[in-house]
Amino acid sequence: MIDTLSLYDLNDIKNYAEAYGSYTNVSGLEVLLGIDTGMRFTELDNLTWEDVDLINCSVRIINKIGIKRIPFNESIGLKLQDLKSKQRVNYSKHGYVPETNYVFINSKLQKPTLISVESFISKSLDNDDLVSFKKLRDSVLLKEDSND
Repeated sequence: MIDTLSLYDLNDIKNYAEAYGSYTNVSGLEVLLGIDTGMRFTELDNLTWEDVDLINCSVRIINKIGIKRIPFNESIGLKLQDLKSKQRVNYSKHGYVPETNYVFINSKLQKPTLISVESFISKSLDNDDLVSFKKLRDSVLLKEDSND
């Protein structure tokens, strides 16, 4: 049996990510997009702006099987647009030219680690134990399957 979160917990995490996900806390934005799309952490972590279509609110995932487009909610698109704008301003301010154009780069010019993302998830539930991103993703996918 797969260990999953309750629908109540998923909703709490989503609400927390919507409230606290920002340029200074990109872990929350990463969690929010993960909940909305069911993407794996490695897919989110390696996502570049070239893979994000902010006009049509979708991301492109390239893997061994091929290329797929995954839609996301328009409100997330607005948050991602804001993130992109703030990154550009910060990059100019610091004379930073990124080697790669990763989406999830914070104001300190760093990518969130898996531990920081899992800490964000745990904090959203007031949980002292670390809640894994895999558990979050499994819960999202199980919820989607039960809605079909």
